[in-house]
Amino acid sequence: MTDSPKVQSQRRQQAASGLMHLHAADRVVTRLEQAQVPCALLKGAAFLDTLYDDVSQRSLGDIDILVSRTHANQAANLLAEIGATPVDSERSHSYHQQFRSQEGPYIEVHTGLCADGLFCIDYNALLGRRITRQTKGRSVPMLNPEDSFLSLVVHEAKHGYAVPEHSREDLHRIVGRWQPRWPVIIERAKSWGAGTACFVSCVGLLRSHGTNIPDEVIGALRPSPRRLGLLRSAIDLDTGRPK
Repeated sequence: MTDSPKVQSQRRQQAASGLMHLHAADRVVTRLEQAQVPCALLKGAAFLDTLYDDVSQRSLGDIDILVSRTHANQAANLLAEIGATPVDSERSHSYHQQFRSQEGPYIEVHTGLCADGLFCIDYNALLGRRITRQTKGRSVPMLNPEDSFLSLVVHEAKHGYAVPEHSREDLHRIVGRWQPRWPVIIERAKSWGAGTACFVSCVGLLRSHGTNIPDEVIGALRPSPRRLGLLRSAIDLDTGRPK
């Protein structure tokens, strides 16, 4: 079935926007790597042309990139060198600062995935496990499959599961295409204090997308009956979304 002219136009616009964002992301990564600042692209900037066959298939609102806290000021100075300007925005938080790139897209430089105290994440270890994927002539520094999955689990949880549908689609594709190691996810989720959050995302994936998540994974992550009851009062476990 052929898409309507309106849908075709929307997809062309989304593709053009995505390519512009990727170009801006490449400039940021290149400058950081030249200065030997370890970094990893997050969410859409990491997934747009690694998890999706066509850049028109996923929207991308900004560029998220993770650096260590010790490199945060250096990263900000390096962004300034390539024409990015800091933005005094409500979207800047204790764990990320927003910039406007010379090309137009916004850049969020993260030193964490969430506010301190929400989860217990060793960010130096996280960056130490990063990988680089080669795709369509680009080198994409990103988190490994298990950490990519868990970074989205954290993202969903910190927003109370009121996140865009592409977040759930990203998770589904990570499982199907990159086949993360479930024992690693279970162990790491629990060490981060994110076992319950991972359970909610996995149950939501299983029921909304039919994602291939083994029963033993759900069983290993299942919270206590008391916590499960509290969850059910706030979260629709059939969808993994807030009530």
